[in-house]
Amino acid sequence: IEAFVFDRIQAMGQDPELAAQALEAARGHSRPDRLISKADLMAACTRVSTVWSDLTTAQQAQVTSTLVERIDYNGHSKQMDLKLRPDGIRLLALEGSAAGS
Repeated sequence: IEAFVFDRIQAMGQDPELAAQALEAARGHSRPDRLISKADLMAACTRVSTVWSDLTTAQQAQVTSTLVERIDYNGHSKQMDLKLRPDGIRLLALEGSAAGS
């Protein structure tokens, strides 16, 4: 699961259309005070991509639970989709900007 999450987060950071879809999905399920910005999403994606290979399996699992609220699986189409945690995205975005300072 962690590898799927990493691949999807990395793809969001590289594909503006996928990032826009993730933001739209988050907007549809979040209270207005919990919305994430595109800048937050991109910063979190960059942060995860930068440190992922240096993390232990336990740390990768922690990052996954910080970022992902739910993983939906469609058995018919055999596709998985992520529902992101806005607070987790903001947290990683802030950590990334603090690490870059």
